[in-house]
Amino acid sequence: MTLRLLVAFGTALSITAALAVPAAARIVQFTVTGNITTGDDSGTDFLGAQVINNVFVESFGPGNFFGTSGALGGKSVVFRLLYDTGSPVLPVPTGGVFDDPNGNWAYALSPVVTVGGIPRDFIDIVPGTFINAATAMLGVIDGAPDGLTGSFTNLTYSGNVYSDYRSSSFAFTAALPPGFFSTDTILPGALPTPRYGFTHGTATGTGSFAFYRQTCFLTCSLKTATASFEVTNISFAAVPEPTVWAMLLAGFGFVGAMARRNRGAAIVAA
Repeated sequence: MTLRLLVAFGTALSITAALAVPAAARIVQFTVTGNITTGDDSGTDFLGAQVINNVFVESFGPGNFFGTSGALGGKSVVFRLLYDTGSPVLPVPTGGVFDDPNGNWAYALSPVVTVGGIPRDFIDIVPGTFINAATAMLGVIDGAPDGLTGSFTNLTYSGNVYSDYRSSSFAFTAALPPGFFSTDTILPGALPTPRYGFTHGTATGTGSFAFYRQTCFLTCSLKTATASFEVTNISFAAVPEPTVWAMLLAGFGFVGAMARRNRGAAIVAA
């Protein structure tokens, strides 16, 4: 009887924590999913240079961003970012448009683009970087139909022995199912969250992305990945706070420990 009560307590602890996640979490994961219609990922990578007979000899190889070089058409694309609704660097809202005039919000988003199952950080800061600029804009349309538009860019330049220029952009516009957002969503300062409207839904729209990298020593290498895509789904999901994760793990761990202890006691009794 005591064992059953303890297991029930552990299960209840886990369920309570799970139920508390959407309301308690300040971190929101925003995801745009689509299918690439046309695109290409190809170019060359600078591999290094060495001195041979007092002459610098450079070496290059095939370059790409998302696996095998070539056409991207038919592959999936997923754009994911995280934002903290309580962050001190939130964007400035104007009529449902959340813009980032100073670039602070963009760096806090941790955006990732995944193509054909291969992820890549959207903001790519490397050692020696001395120029970096990022922008982020998310526009909310609460009307007929509901909709979203977004535009994100990043530029990085580093240079020491050789120069390394990198840039990336991602943009989309999509119509959402009727009622996807409640009117509360576009109140001043209220970023979209699972508490305001649906957490996910099918979407109809288009978008594009582009990645560039040019590395120069005596000569330059260049690789690019550019594509257009059709938007198929958009979602907002609450990310549990560390304390909530701790409660979940503790609850499930407690249940597992009690179950092992019960099996051990049964073996001894036998």
